[in-house]
Amino acid sequence: MKMLKTFLGCFLTGLIVQSAWGALVKSYGLIGGWFAAFIIISPMWFLNHYLGLIENEKDGAWIDMAAGIAIAGMARDLFKSHSIAPMFKALPVLCAVIAGGTVGGYLAVIIRHEMENNVKMEEEG
Repeated sequence: MKMLKTFLGCFLTGLIVQSAWGALVKSYGLIGGWFAAFIIISPMWFLNHYLGLIENEKDGAWIDMAAGIAIAGMARDLFKSHSIAPMFKALPVLCAVIAGGTVGGYLAVIIRHEMENNVKMEEEG
């Protein structure tokens, strides 16, 4: 059931973002993007994270709505072009995102350990 709920949360988020965001930006420019962020991301965050449609275990890796949005965007372009060429064009950006996420996660662990050590040192005197 957990996997089905997570699939549903990512599916809905990816579908709505990939369908509506671009149209709002095209019609209303920058303000359309802000409006899309408010009317799409806010309710989807509420459903996925607050109500728990996307379940993240305490000791597991955090899966966010962005994963569903990214996969939906990649799949949309692959199905639209009937080719895997868009995937190859996106590989440099995908590699940069994976590298940035890896470095960011590693630094987050280091910073968290430092913060915990500082709290322990303050408690000890």
